[in-house]
Amino acid sequence: MDILIAKLNKVCIYTVPEYIIYSEAAFQTEEAYYKAIGYEEEAGKIESTDSYVNRLSAYMKLYGALVQTEVEGCKTCMASEKVGHG
Repeated sequence: MDILIAKLNKVCIYTVPEYIIYSEAAFQTEEAYYKAIGYEEEAGKIESTDSYVNRLSAYMKLYGALVQTEVEGCKTCMASEKVGHG
């Protein structure tokens, strides 16, 4: 499970609480910024915003399902012991 979550963190920056702000000092071009936040390059051009949002929303749906699903023998990052219920 940890490896899968790590892969999701690599392809979708929104699975980690981080927000990258564009600034000319940090990025030489807007394209460099788009690549930093996860846009992919298609045929030498940055993918469309619609494609980016669709792809990342699919990753976030998978991430949400993984972190809230309890599987015997596999601890998720959101799984916790039930304390005070009883």
